[in-house]
Amino acid sequence: MRRGDRKTESSANELNHPHSRKPEPMSAEESKQLLMTLRAQKQDLQGQVIEKEKLVEEKARLAEEKAKEAEKTHHLYLEVKKQEQSYLTQIEQVRRLAQEKEDERKEAYHLYLSEQ
Repeated sequence: MRRGDRKTESSANELNHPHSRKPEPMSAEESKQLLMTLRAQKQDLQGQVIEKEKLVEEKARLAEEKAKEAEKTHHLYLEVKKQEQSYLTQIEQVRRLAQEKEDERKEAYHLYLSEQ
């Protein structure tokens, strides 16, 4: 006769020995299939890692090239600014000389008029 708290005859055994409910170990064929799947996944992941490393290297190379180009552009900009300042200084000198010549011309003209 069965007790009321038991579902089956082996329920007491299940409660007293919980590891007896462990699943059966994989068969050799299942293990082999799982191993092949894991190896294929590993190869795929290694391929992805290699591709990502190449992309990172390429991006780093491009970034370095852009940095060099930016440095050259900045250097050129500084040279142009120097040249601009030099031209502005020369223009100012020419204006001063022109003003001096104009003043001398006016003075000479006034002298000429006063002599007559």
